[in-house]
Amino acid sequence: MSMRIDHFRRMFFAHDIAARVNQALARGVWLLAIGIGLLATSNAAPAQARPSSAPTESVTLNVPSQVMIGQDFSFTATFANNSAETGYGPIIGVILPTNGADGNGNTSLPLDGITFLSATYLGAPVVATAQVFPGSGITPTMVTDPYTYDSNGQPLPVYGTPGDTFVSLQLPFGSFTPGQPPAAITINAHLSNYANVGAPLTIRARGGYEYGATPLNDWCCGDPTIVSPLTNDGTGWPSASTTPTVMTVTKSNNAPESETATGPDFPRQYALAVNIAPGQTITNFHFIDTLPNNVQYQGGLSSAPAFITVTEPITTAPQNPPGNTLDVSIPSVTNSASAGFTFFVPISDANQTYIVDPSTGACATSTNPLIVSGTWTPLDPRDAPTVVTATLAPGNTLSDCSLVVQKSVTDVTNPGAPSPLDTVQYTLNFQVSDYFAFQNINLQDFLPDGIHFDPTFTPTLTITSHGNASSGAMSAANYPITDHWTGAPSPVITWAGISTSVVSTRMLSGRESLAAGEAAGRDSNSGP
Repeated sequence: MSMRIDHFRRMFFAHDIAARVNQALARGVWLLAIGIGLLATSNAAPAQARPSSAPTESVTLNVPSQVMIGQDFSFTATFANNSAETGYGPIIGVILPTNGADGNGNTSLPLDGITFLSATYLGAPVVATAQVFPGSGITPTMVTDPYTYDSNGQPLPVYGTPGDTFVSLQLPFGSFTPGQPPAAITINAHLSNYANVGAPLTIRARGGYEYGATPLNDWCCGDPTIVSPLTNDGTGWPSASTTPTVMTVTKSNNAPESETATGPDFPRQYALAVNIAPGQTITNFHFIDTLPNNVQYQGGLSSAPAFITVTEPITTAPQNPPGNTLDVSIPSVTNSASAGFTFFVPISDANQTYIVDPSTGACATSTNPLIVSGTWTPLDPRDAPTVVTATLAPGNTLSDCSLVVQKSVTDVTNPGAPSPLDTVQYTLNFQVSDYFAFQNINLQDFLPDGIHFDPTFTPTLTITSHGNASSGAMSAANYPITDHWTGAPSPVITWAGISTSVVSTRMLSGRESLAAGEAAGRDSNSGP
């Protein structure tokens, strides 16, 4: 509709005629200009009535708490209609801190903050216009939002620090109705490799409706663009900060499903790792690992790059601070570094308290924080060398148990490409603590809906004790099967959501591990 208005204006260059056009359009009349006269037709659509209350919206930012310097990253701006009215032409405006910590209003180059790359919705490109606030200095300067209109048809101004970036986004919706699911727009950006580590950078955003409360671009008739907040300099806009970092740290253990039976027959390994931002180097690097006082260090330390000095806990018993600290020193690290060592969970902690309650066998936990540190010389000549650290807390968590079970499955018909009517085989792995003995274990294995036990298959039982393994077919009395699917041959027990149960009973004593295999054949479409 605005194209028609602009067309008449270009023809007559007269404000009075343009005003008459606008008035006629507001009454739902199509106009045709002939010479200097105006002829009206009678087949026009009715004018769009404005709602009694204006639609409103909200924008929520989800920004990563840390971003590696020199890296591309993504964050989301989620648009929602939180009113009872429909808004037309949803838009988002974002202010990015492109100056960074050292740009000083575009007076100190290069800028070391965040720059805009692109935006997408569900993987499809979103129309975006990025503008840098012009000039230099501390006084805010202006750009205009191209997807907004005031009551005179002019774009709304937005003010910001010279050098920062304003991004205007046109969401891929003609309107946004009440109750419509929020739309998460992914914004892709880049953090300068000159960014100051530890100095938070704040991103701000607001939303609005380009066409206001009606589907027409009728800014002339009391329906300009709606934006919220109304402030035009970022004040009060929803915001979120990310902090540049030069390294990230992780710690893992190799216990299956991060749970272990206790005792020296179950040695485990911790793996320490750090990633360094591309092109950066950390010297005098240290892994500082404070072990839980309920694990026993066993040595076997290795690292890459190779360490030059190390302080290790003793290997004969768990330790309290400071004796439980492992300090691994590496001269220089670029890109990444790693270290690993062996441990097990003993019967008692450093205070001679049982780790696993002997009366219940209930699992305990071992929680392990990690700190890395070193000296970093920034690429930015404006920044001096500094000691940087990264902390992983609470860190890695391990469950310490008297008995642990893991379950896995393989498709024996089409390995790696399962399909209906395939036969799949489940394997149950057990480990029993060195400090416990069990008997009359009852294991109930509930097969998922659509999976039926293969009656031609006999489960096998393998026991490994003191390094010696023995295996054999299980007695049918030790794995009774109860079916719960329609048409099942055996009696159906009302047990909602369960298709089949396999129950095995077996005495297990200390220092044993057990593996049982079972096949549940034929993934059919039978109902429960």
